[in-house]
Amino acid sequence: MLELLIRGGDVVTPEGVATCDVAIAGERIAAIAAPGAFPTQSAQRTIDASGRIVMPGGIDPHVHLKHVWIKPDGTPLVTAGPDQVGRAALHGGTTTLIDFAYWREGQSALQAIESRDKDFVGSSPCDWAYHIMLHSEPPPEFAGQLAEAIQAGYPTLKIFTTNILPSRSGRMIDFGDIWEAFQVLAREGGLGVIHAEDNDI
Repeated sequence: MLELLIRGGDVVTPEGVATCDVAIAGERIAAIAAPGAFPTQSAQRTIDASGRIVMPGGIDPHVHLKHVWIKPDGTPLVTAGPDQVGRAALHGGTTTLIDFAYWREGQSALQAIESRDKDFVGSSPCDWAYHIMLHSEPPPEFAGQLAEAIQAGYPTLKIFTTNILPSRSGRMIDFGDIWEAFQVLAREGGLGVIHAEDNDI
């Protein structure tokens, strides 16, 4: 049985917009069909979407939630958390937030992910994922750990080619380490997310 049947909405797909029924099973779109193709009793729940737009939820690929920023006067500022931002996102049609797992010295990539999960699990009302953010000098074992993280479902790596500001020292990665990271990303099907500036410029 279907979990949800969305009936008669103006459904947005890559091919265009058409009036359709959308069947949901296992939290996935099982089928998109002509109106009336599925009997009402085939679903646990039915929504009449007549006259409404039905489209996939948006993805915000760059957020900083429950993140500590140091203001120019040196005092900390903590951004809103997943509970508050997630609710706002859902009201605007965004259903997935991609934040950052901060991979720092003394922990593995998977430990960085587990640490970030503490801010999201049981708190975020929407879906989420992380870019792994690499800070300063990566440990010698980082290539193997990056491969493990990609295989665990975290395929993106945020890298800085600059410290941005003197107060943010320790972010810049040298080109040799970037090259090593790119070898892993290419081999494992990952993707580099580059903050590409030059300190001298």
